[in-house]
Formats: sequence, structure tokens, C-alpha cells
Amino acid sequence: MGKHSSFYELGDIQAAQILDPNFLFLNSTLVHTNGRKLRGHVSYFSARSWRKELKPLQISSVRNLKANPTNAALNAIAEEIAQCAFAVTNGNPYEFVCGVPGGTSRKRENFATLIARSVASGMNVEFCSVLQTISHGSGHSSHPHESLQFRARFGDEMPKGKIGLLVDDVATTGAHFAQCVEQFQKLDISIVCVSWIA
Repeated sequence: MGKHSSFYELGDIQAAQILDPNFLFLNSTLVHTNGRKLRGHVSYFSARSWRKELKPLQISSVRNLKANPTNAALNAIAEEIAQCAFAVTNGNPYEFVCGVPGGTSRKRENFATLIARSVASGMNVEFCSVLQTISHGSGHSSHPHESLQFRARFGDEMPKGKIGLLVDDVATTGAHFAQCVEQFQKLDISIVCVSWIA
């Protein structure tokens, strides 16, 4: 990771692999990529992508990991996201890190937010939980096909800075990124979107 090699303790990935079989499986089977995708006018990047023949098993492992995440797994995922974010901007211009809010579950501290906190800590920049969900979907999933009414808005807190990193765990279509970026654009804030998997 070059100049950012001290992002986390070197043992985080090893600890996550030993303590969390779901992370071990995902770490060994997800494809490494700094892929770029588009959703309308919004670009988003990902550190990993699905392996087609294993995707159903990988999705199950992600669900299990989200249900009971360990700090070691969160830190290992955060490091991958940070590496991708550094590669996108050729350095570290970020002034804050924010997570994509939960979908219909409306969890304040969803998996993406937990990862974003870890990314901010590793980058030594401010974490802000400025976005909230406005969602009228009937399901309990943030998947775009099950939560078509997902909308994001600013809560009481406002971001401090003009360049931010927006983090999500899984970006299926980029719809949630696009909704969130729209809010930041109203304040003339530049956002780089990075998910762990897309």
C-alpha cells in the first residue's frame, strides 16, 4: 500500500481469517478489482467483485458477516476500501468519510457505517454520520429491487469539508450511491464513492 502501509495493524487480516470463517471464505474467493461503474452521472468504485460461480455462497457469507461483524474483519475490509480510494485520487485528499445509510431496516449503524467508521479511523480523517434514510419500502432489505423507495437526506449534522469519501459494503446497481451523492451536490461537496463489493 506504499506510503499508507501503516493503515492498520498488520495482523488484522490474519486475525479476521482465523476468527471469522465468513471473512476467510470471502477474502479467498472475491475477485480483487479497483473496478469503476456508472449509475447515471455518478461513478462508483469497488475493491472486490463477485466470483460468478460462487456468488450465491458469497452472498450468504456477506449476510452472516453483517449479522455479527468482528473488528478485525471491519478493519480488513476498511483497508481494502481505503486502498481503492487512495488509488482513485492518487493520494489522500479526503476531509471526511461517510457511510451509505441503511435501507428499509433504517439501522443507524448499519454495516456500511461500521466500515466507514473504520476507514475514517485508519485514514485519520473525520467520520460523519450525516445521512439518514427516508424509505417507505415494505421489506427488510436495502437491495434496490426490494427497497425501491430508498431516499437519503441530511440529518441534524452537516459534513465538514468539501471532499468526502462515501462508503458502502455492497453496491448492486449504484442506486444508493446516486441518491446520496445528490444530497452532497446540493452543498457543492465532491464525493468519491467506494464499495467493498460491486
